[in-house]
Amino acid sequence: MPPDPQPQPNPVADPFRRLRRRVLVLSAPLVFIFALTDRMVLRGWAFREALGIRFLWGLTLVLAALWLPRLRPTGERRVLAAVGFTTPLFFCSLALMTGGMKSPLFHFIVAMPLIVAVVLQDQPAATLAAAVAMLAGGAAIVGVQARSITLISSWLVQAGAMGALAVYASITYRRLRLHLQAARTAEVQASDRARLIQSELRAREEFLSLASHELKTPMTSLLLYVDSLRRMDTAIAAPEGSRWRTVADKHRIIARQTRRLATLTDSLLDASRIQAGKLHIDPQEADLVAILESCLLPFEEDARLSGSTLALVVDGVPVELAAREAGRARPRIGGWWDPRRLEQIVGNVLANAIRYGAGSPIQVSVDASADRVVITVRDRGIGIPAAEHRRIFERFTQVSTEKVTGGLGLGLWLTERLVQTMGGRVLLTSAPGEGAAFAIELPRRTVPATVKVTS
Repeated sequence: MPPDPQPQPNPVADPFRRLRRRVLVLSAPLVFIFALTDRMVLRGWAFREALGIRFLWGLTLVLAALWLPRLRPTGERRVLAAVGFTTPLFFCSLALMTGGMKSPLFHFIVAMPLIVAVVLQDQPAATLAAAVAMLAGGAAIVGVQARSITLISSWLVQAGAMGALAVYASITYRRLRLHLQAARTAEVQASDRARLIQSELRAREEFLSLASHELKTPMTSLLLYVDSLRRMDTAIAAPEGSRWRTVADKHRIIARQTRRLATLTDSLLDASRIQAGKLHIDPQEADLVAILESCLLPFEEDARLSGSTLALVVDGVPVELAAREAGRARPRIGGWWDPRRLEQIVGNVLANAIRYGAGSPIQVSVDASADRVVITVRDRGIGIPAAEHRRIFERFTQVSTEKVTGGLGLGLWLTERLVQTMGGRVLLTSAPGEGAAFAIELPRRTVPATVKVTS
């Protein structure tokens, strides 16, 4: 059997453990610095004996600091409790050697538990051990020299209050540390969850991109062959009511449904590209009227089947679509746009107008000024309640109606993202039963940009 994996250290279990060891090592030299107080009252062997006690005290601190990394938390608490207990005893020994109650060190005995609480931080057991040792050592000094129950009792009350204060401070500090530890653990867990969510989002976007690409390849080929068959149907010019006319109608249905499926696939692919920051606007010099004509022509049959008609108006003048009148002069509105993205913008809005237009006439109008153009797609259909004017521009959202179904709810979201990236805006005017008018306002000269996710 493979060996059991070694437990990994918890990075938030005790972030100050190394600091505690470092403080213990640094405290050892401080023990010798205060040997100057011993020199004030001791000479000869007495001073050397006091220096020996200080050496043992400092050595205890260093050994404890070196031993701590090898211990588990329970063993560490026991060693620190031993350090806390011996610290006041060493200090009481020095106080007793330097004069007892008359020693300059005697009045600092009561501060030993508080010093232990500060040095060892959140170790209430060590602080309590220091308080017990301080009370025992101090009471022994007072009892030997004063030999008065009253003085011993009075000193024990004062020292006990200081010891209790030190223990309370240590417990409070430990509680704060536990809260800090819980907060850091929650932060690490939240960070892990965020990374997991980001990973899942990336995987989803990669899947959408791959799936859309894989679907688009065969559909493009299929659409080419269907268009080829439609041209063959037209060339045959079969008589009305013949079998060839029926096949031609089926080819048109196949072409329309394939084109619809291709549009849905393009929407998924573009949504994935936007999320990944890979959808770009590449402007070039173009004629807006020609772009609109090429955009409207594929929708003529869909509009006819829904009972609607399409009309193009440029600066207040109706313009016949190219399919109806070839070789004619038509107005021109020049500018710098991305033709593909502009066709996608108008196509998304036009598809919505056909879907929700309830068979009413649909008008696409263009008004141009020196620096901007406004493309308005207007229908006389079911309309959109005011409460949903903002909501329909969100992803995977459609107008709430039981009569109209279909679509992914991405068209208007994509449209707004593209228009905003081009430096324009989309304005909606609509009310229930009065149709809807989407006004797409764009500068006449757009600049290259990358479409960003803003909501």
